[in-house]
Amino acid sequence: MPLDALAKHRLPLLAGLALLLLAVATAMLSRQDEGEGSPSSYSVLNRGGKAAYLFLLQSGYPVERWEWPPEELPMNASGVTLILADPDRSPDDDDRAELVRFVSSGGKLLLSGEFINTFSGAKQAITVERRIGFERCPPAAPTSLTRAGAISQDGDWGWRPEALREMVHFADPRGNAVVVSYPLGKGEIEWWASALPLTNVGVRDAHNLELLMASVASSRRILWDEYFHADHQHTRTSGYAKVLRWGGLQLGLLMLVLLVSYARRSGPLVSLPVVSRLSPLEFVESMGAVFHKAQSPQIAVEIAVERLQQVAALRLGIRAQAEAGEIARTMVERGYTQDQDLAAKLGAAQQAASDYELKEKAALKHVREVSRALALLERGGQKARGNNLAASARGM
Repeated sequence: MPLDALAKHRLPLLAGLALLLLAVATAMLSRQDEGEGSPSSYSVLNRGGKAAYLFLLQSGYPVERWEWPPEELPMNASGVTLILADPDRSPDDDDRAELVRFVSSGGKLLLSGEFINTFSGAKQAITVERRIGFERCPPAAPTSLTRAGAISQDGDWGWRPEALREMVHFADPRGNAVVVSYPLGKGEIEWWASALPLTNVGVRDAHNLELLMASVASSRRILWDEYFHADHQHTRTSGYAKVLRWGGLQLGLLMLVLLVSYARRSGPLVSLPVVSRLSPLEFVESMGAVFHKAQSPQIAVEIAVERLQQVAALRLGIRAQAEAGEIARTMVERGYTQDQDLAAKLGAAQQAASDYELKEKAALKHVREVSRALALLERGGQKARGNNLAASARGM
C-alpha cells in the first residue's frame, strides 16, 4: 500500500490495532483470574462442576440449575435436593431462614466446606490437619453412602466431634469426619468437608462419583445452586477484567461510530430525488384523502358522471347535460358497446351522485362502471380518428 494511502487511512488502522491489543490483554487477565475455578455447573476448570452436572443430566437424573434466591425454593420440598457446593458467599439472615424452611419441610441440603457454620450458626466445621492431595477416606460406618468404598478428600475441614445426632459416613486416616448427615425437621442435611468428589478433577477419582449418585439417588428433583456463586454468571472474572471489558466495549462502539462517519464522508455526494408536486399519482392520493376526510364518497361519483357527460357530448354529438340513460342508449346505437344493461348501470351511478349516505364500497362500484363507459368512448374516438386518417391517405 502506498505511503499516501496509509496516511489517508491511519485512523481506521490505529483503531483496529487498539481494539486488537485490548482484546488480547482482556483475555490474558481473564484467564489468569479464573485459576482453579469453583464447583459451578458452568465451570470447566479443575474445581468446576460441569462434568458431574452433565453426567447426572445425561444419566436421566432430574437435575437442573437453580439461579434464584432461597425464597423461591418450592414450599413442598419433599424429595427435592439442593446442592450448595463451596458457595462463593454466605447467606444473609433472610436467605438462611428460607434454607431452614426448605429443609424443615422435607428437603435435602447437600453442602460442603465452611458454609455449614454460617448456615447453622454453630461452629460444627472445624479446622484440622490439612489433607494433602487426594487423600483416601475410608467408610466410618456401613450406610447407603458408603457401599462403593473409600472416597478422596482434600482441604483442612473436619466435623466437630461433640456435635449431636449426626451420622458419620466417611473419615480421613486421622479420624476426622469428612462426610456426615443429620436430620432437620422433616428433611436432612448432608455435609462434605470439601466439594472435591463432584469437581471436574475429583469426580473421576476413587468412588467419588458413586458418593454423589448415592446422595441424590432418592431425589425426585435435584437443584444445583448457582445463586450463591459469583455474580450469578457463567464465568468468573475479577473487577479489573470487568472494567477492561466494559471499557473495551465502549471503545469499540466509539471506533465504530468514527469508522462509519469516516466512510460516509469519503463516499460520493448524491442529491436526494425530488418528487414533483404535479405528479398525477400525488394528485390522485390527495383527492382521495380529501374525499375520505370529508366522508362524501358521492362526490367522486359525481365527478365521474360529469366527466362522462363531457366526453359523450364530444364523441356522440349530444347535449352536454344528457342523462345517463340517453348516453347509454346512444352508445349502443353507435356500436360502442353491446351491453344492454349499461343504461341501468349508468342511471344508478347518476342517482348515487346525489346520495349523501352512499358508502365508499358502493361509490367505488359506480365509479368503475362509469370508468368502463368512458374507456369505451375514448377507444371509439381513437378508432374513428384512425379511420379518418386512413381515408385521407387513400384520397391523396
